[in-house]
Amino acid sequence: MDKYEKAFGELQDHFLGKDFYIADPVSGERAVKIITDTIKSTYPGAGESPVDKWRRKHKKCKWCIYHRHVAPPFGCCPPFCECTAKDKIINGDIPRPFCRLFALKKEE
Repeated sequence: MDKYEKAFGELQDHFLGKDFYIADPVSGERAVKIITDTIKSTYPGAGESPVDKWRRKHKKCKWCIYHRHVAPPFGCCPPFCECTAKDKIINGDIPRPFCRLFALKKEE
């Protein structure tokens, strides 16, 4: 094992814990990509915009990828928002600091 593999292993243990493992058999390159992507999604990097950092810290449904705005046919009922992950009607403006399913929506 060279020094780079050892350093990568130490970073993996530090950020993901010693119990982290990949259940499916994959190649070494694929394992590195999975581990790197997991760390990046868990610990957003310095390249993230200040707006995204703020939104990730102050979670609201309207900034989540699972948020969907529903506009029923005219006159039927007022428009509403729903969480596609939880399959329920929500208020997109209310902060949800403890939602475990929150994933920040990328702005186009």
